Amino acid sequence: MNPKTRVLMIVCVVVLLGCEERKYELVMTPRDGSVQRTVTVWRQDDKKVQPFPDDELQRLAKLYGAKPPARPTGQVSFTAVFKDRMPQDIGGAGRYFQLASSLGTSYGYTERFNGNDNLAPELIHMQQTADKIADHFIAWFRTELGSEPGFDKLQTFLDAQFRQDLKNMLLYGWIGQIASSLGAEKTEELWARAFQYLLERNYFDPADLPWLFENIQNEEDWMKIIAWLTARKMGLPNPDPQKLPPAFQFLANSKSMTQSMEKYLVTTPEYQALLAQWQKDLKTNKDAPKPQPMDVANPLLGEAIRSDPPATSSGSLTVQLCTSTQPIYTNGTFDAKTGRVAWSTATDTDKAALPPVLYAYWTQPNAEFQNKHFGKVILEKESLAEYCLWRNTLDARHAAEWETFLQTLRPGKDLVAQLTAFRFTDEPKSTTQPTTQPSKRAEPAVRMIQQALTPKPATQPATQPQPTVFP
Repeated sequence: MNPKTRVLMIVCVVVLLGCEERKYELVMTPRDGSVQRTVTVWRQDDKKVQPFPDDELQRLAKLYGAKPPARPTGQVSFTAVFKDRMPQDIGGAGRYFQLASSLGTSYGYTERFNGNDNLAPELIHMQQTADKIADHFIAWFRTELGSEPGFDKLQTFLDAQFRQDLKNMLLYGWIGQIASSLGAEKTEELWARAFQYLLERNYFDPADLPWLFENIQNEEDWMKIIAWLTARKMGLPNPDPQKLPPAFQFLANSKSMTQSMEKYLVTTPEYQALLAQWQKDLKTNKDAPKPQPMDVANPLLGEAIRSDPPATSSGSLTVQLCTSTQPIYTNGTFDAKTGRVAWSTATDTDKAALPPVLYAYWTQPNAEFQNKHFGKVILEKESLAEYCLWRNTLDARHAAEWETFLQTLRPGKDLVAQLTAFRFTDEPKSTTQPTTQPSKRAEPAVRMIQQALTPKPATQPATQPQPTVFP
């Protein structure tokens, strides 16, 4: 089917069925080690607001421990408090976590919505698809060119190099989809790498580029390129696309190529299986359509180039997370006025290269404690996050000893020395006086605090290099 016709058909389907958009709004507020989560859902059809289907509202109500509304008329909200694992209200999975300490607390939130990020099976499936396509090409070309001189070279090429190159090209395309979905810059470099890959493997020569450019404008011209490349791989020296042997006439145009391919496909086990299923379907549905030969090839090609049409029912998601402070890491947008991180993304991502993943990591220093014991806030943001990680590696006994020690500290000139001299009760005392090396177990925290307490040297203005004077 002509690509323009296909796009037109998709547009017509969307117009006729209407473009219904499912709307999701999430608002989350951390509270005492948990998260209060409110989800609001509705369907938007043109300018009309409609409620979600009853079964979907019942599913959401169950997740939030609530009763579904008896007669929903539009937007419906559910609110509940969750400890750490987020509900699968919009598919996917999410976690909220915090690491507390007396100096402050670090927080983290990450959630995937819909989609599937299990990449290993996707890669395996991609390679299997490439193998099936290569197998069909070999069998199809054998029916047309098997008796021609040089077919053994073409078969060797298709079974080895082409098979491997097809897998790599599909991988390049897959990586490109991921890069585009993440908004990665310079994706053109990826396509330049693919171009270089094909160039290195003699699919064409730079001298062929003008001719390739001239014959890449429509489907009929593509047939010339395929016939020309096939002839080259069969050993024909510098084949003229306009004067190929009669055996290549099945590649003369898209019509002859389709006829040839369909003639081959009806002989395949895959098509015979489709016919057998059709015979069964006729027993319950006399109008069941007979499968077409291209029903064997189209699913494989669709898997290879990811050309499935967009769904007529789309969805959008907005999320707001109250962090109060600017996160250290996030892929959302922080609003200092509201103290919230906001995201906006699509939710119909089952066929996307990667599903959307939202994340934020932030800290909240205990200013009162740090001012009392250190004279100022010394650990925040990245340094506080690192300290919280270390602090939460301590078992109950060592944590109690460390916290007891911190309570004894007061601002002053002896603070650095006190930190260096600290030892847990199961560690040997220092043999040097004064102590010059901190406790091994407490060293990460001691170094962080000492570094924060040590005044940074004033930045010296850069000296201008003096011009060299030659006699």
